[in-house]
Amino acid sequence: MSHYLDYAATSAERPRAVAAAMSDFLLQGGASPGRGGYAAAVDAGRRVLACRRAVQRVLGVGGDPGRVAFFQNATQALNTALWGSLEPGDALVVSQYDHNAVLRPAAYLERERGVEVHGLAHGARGIGLYSRQLHRGYIYPKERSELLDLLNGIARESGAKFLMTVSMIDAIAVRTAADAGRLPQLRPLLPSRDQLELVNDKLAVCRMAASLGIETPDAWEPSESQLDEGIPERLTYPCILKWRDPELVHESLARHGLPVLKAEYAY
Repeated sequence: MSHYLDYAATSAERPRAVAAAMSDFLLQGGASPGRGGYAAAVDAGRRVLACRRAVQRVLGVGGDPGRVAFFQNATQALNTALWGSLEPGDALVVSQYDHNAVLRPAAYLERERGVEVHGLAHGARGIGLYSRQLHRGYIYPKERSELLDLLNGIARESGAKFLMTVSMIDAIAVRTAADAGRLPQLRPLLPSRDQLELVNDKLAVCRMAASLGIETPDAWEPSESQLDEGIPERLTYPCILKWRDPELVHESLARHGLPVLKAEYAY
């Protein structure tokens, strides 16, 4: 039996309960919700409403469940959010870790709608500085407090109201800062910190899988000093090597003949 643990990329394998629910819906009616007053259409509408309320509970979102929108995938959802919320003269901040589903529409919005795209990079060679569509590029500050000052400064200058990040490195820090009132003008479009920590921590996902009796590879998150000390004897192959920020250990990796060529989803 194989086990699939790459749900952060694609939900390739669905739980049996999901397959059963879809089979039941398709075989027992499958009518369009909200498109008629007959029994099957009313039942479909009730199922969709129940799903929206379930999503609200997971994300901790109150108010009208009709505000919860379903899309084919994250790419379509991100494009809809960007095109639906950004107007001429608005500002958008992207980082070198953002996905093409953000970077490509951002470039198009800069060119066609006059949206100011600000880029954050971790160094002078970072891709976040070299987009032809950038309004302005910035070097990522070393201190988290300096990053918050930078974001607040961009918000004051541009009048930005929302902050959206899909970067694994930034999401938890931004959510924590906003909860503490340190981003007064910006509203992060992010789940709660607890939810982000679970989703973003692949080691936690592996531990959860192991607790359910699913075999998982060994995992190791070495510090820079541990890399120089050598590989622990307990590790077996294959093994997951993880760093929350590969930029912090790239020198040690290079000394071991493992230069960092691309720091994106690097696990």
